[in-house]
Amino acid sequence: MTPSRVIWPPVVDADYYDVVLWRGGVRVLDVWPVRPALPLQGPSAPSLTPGEYLWFAYPGYGARSEARFGPLAGSGTFTLRADR
Repeated sequence: MTPSRVIWPPVVDADYYDVVLWRGGVRVLDVWPVRPALPLQGPSAPSLTPGEYLWFAYPGYGARSEARFGPLAGSGTFTLRADR
């Protein structure tokens, strides 16, 4: 079963998170949620092909154009199945 979302601990004062997804050694997506979670199912989920992914979440501060990030807030793996 495909997980419904990935979550990580919230970081105090983070304005957003840079969530980076990797698949097969290739960086496939950066997303910028404002909450410490990324949905993997439903209308707000990114469009991804089935397979195994690595994810990394970094807190961001200020405007995204300033690219000020803190240390890694969370990471892990998940597998998307074709039946999601």
